[in-house]
Amino acid sequence: MMNRKYLIAVTLFISIGMIGCLIGGTDGLKPEIQHKFREPEKRPPVVVTTFFTLLVAAPVLILFAFWSKSVSLKFESLTLSRIIFHTLFLMVLACYTKFWLGTNMFDTMRYTGPLICAMFYFYK
Repeated sequence: MMNRKYLIAVTLFISIGMIGCLIGGTDGLKPEIQHKFREPEKRPPVVVTTFFTLLVAAPVLILFAFWSKSVSLKFESLTLSRIIFHTLFLMVLACYTKFWLGTNMFDTMRYTGPLICAMFYFYK
């Protein structure tokens, strides 16, 4: 008895759906959706990108050059001001890295400004 009522309900549901498709159905295929993709942004020339890459890497390269030539890393010449200076220098490099990964220029300047002033204070 239960199966018969269920079968009648399903048959009625399907037939109502078919009638609805015949009465208010679509007129054939739906139109194809045309996607418009954004034009890729123009990239700067290779010379410009290489120049700015070297400009960003210059502080680290200069630091390594000075370390290899004249700066001794002996613990007897290690003073508190040198430790603070090098810590501040690494913090500035971290800010540059954060800028490279996605922070805007104004936030980077706000963070690096006080650090650079303190670096000049603790420089020899």
